[in-house]
Amino acid sequence: MGSNMNRNVLLIKVVLDFLNRLEDSQIEDLLDKKACLKLESCHQKEIVTQRVEESSIDVICKTLEEKDTRDAAREYLMELNLNKSVLKLLIKHYKIPLTSKATNAQMMNEIIEAAVGVKIRYNALYNTNLNE
Repeated sequence: MGSNMNRNVLLIKVVLDFLNRLEDSQIEDLLDKKACLKLESCHQKEIVTQRVEESSIDVICKTLEEKDTRDAAREYLMELNLNKSVLKLLIKHYKIPLTSKATNAQMMNEIIEAAVGVKIRYNALYNTNLNE
């Protein structure tokens, strides 16, 4: 009986750890039954996942676009530890043409270029004095 209770306590801990990482709006969506939890087999420790919504992608993109350098953008994306499905959503958001065989690193490079690289190149051109 004690073993079963330990398993239940561990299960509750996994669920609570997951819920603690959610934004308030995501929790509200769960409570309002606008979102659901999905159990997915994976190689990582995290068992319970929730589908990433467009609003989450918008927040990631907004923060990414505020970065001033490619390195800062890369650091931000690395901190998020995004999986391939989220990277694909970001690729879709920026309308980047990419093959389905693209690696996470390739996708990340293209996302950084679309979000930050364009701004850097624009600023370089805009600040160039053409009269010299």
